[in-house]
Amino acid sequence: MRTLTDEEILAAKKKHLRTRHHRQRIIEKRMCIVRECWGCEENFYLLKEPGRLSKWNLTCDCMACNYEKIFYPEKPKYKDWR
Repeated sequence: MRTLTDEEILAAKKKHLRTRHHRQRIIEKRMCIVRECWGCEENFYLLKEPGRLSKWNLTCDCMACNYEKIFYPEKPKYKDWR
């Protein structure tokens, strides 16, 4: 069995830290939507167990979240390469 070098161990730790950072960032963003847009109480199940928000596709239909979709012109799907 091959042992890992110090560089490989350090690279794996950096990757893990980056992943944890983005997971926490997404959880905080979605908790804000649940608290402020949905107006849920502190005893709401998603606020008690915030880890569920990390992989759960949270959709919100409020005006604050969908303002860009409603009032801005549609963005082109493809760029003109000419």
